[in-house]
Amino acid sequence: MSIVKNKKGDIFLDLVKDEEANILGNEKYKPLTHSLVIIKCGGKYLLVFDKWKGQWEVPGGGIKGRETPRECAIREVYEETNLKLDDLEFIGIMKFSLQPDQRIEYGALYAAEISGLNEFAETDEIKKIILWDLQEDIGYVDEIDKKLLEYY
Repeated sequence: MSIVKNKKGDIFLDLVKDEEANILGNEKYKPLTHSLVIIKCGGKYLLVFDKWKGQWEVPGGGIKGRETPRECAIREVYEETNLKLDDLEFIGIMKFSLQPDQRIEYGALYAAEISGLNEFAETDEIKKIILWDLQEDIGYVDEIDKKLLEYY
C-alpha cells in the first residue's frame, strides 16, 4: 500500500491506528525513529521552514536515547517553535519507505490545538514558522507533510 510519494522518492506507506501504549518495544514498529506533530491554530496549520532541507514541513524530529515518542514530540516542537505543548493527541504510527535504500522506518504522529504562537527565534535548523491555510503559496511543502495534515 502507498499513500503518497515525495519528490525525493520517499513513500508514506501507511498510518497504523493503534493505542499509544502498544508502540513502545513493539517489534512490528521497529525501527521507531521519530515523532511528528500536526498543530492547528485558528483553522490553520503550523509549519516550520527547515534551512537544511530548504522546505516547509510539520514540526518534529528524531527520538534521542531513551526518550519516548511523546517526549520526543514535545521536545522537538519546543526546540523548533518555542511552543510548550502539554496536551498531545496520539494519532497513530506512520510507516515509511525511505531513499536511497528503500529502508522501512516508523514514526509516531501526534496532534495539538493551540490558541496562539509564542515569540519565535531562528535556530540552526529552523529559519521561520508559519500558520498555513493550505491555500497560500508559501513555496515547497513536502508532499508527505501535506498529506499528514489531513489526519487532523
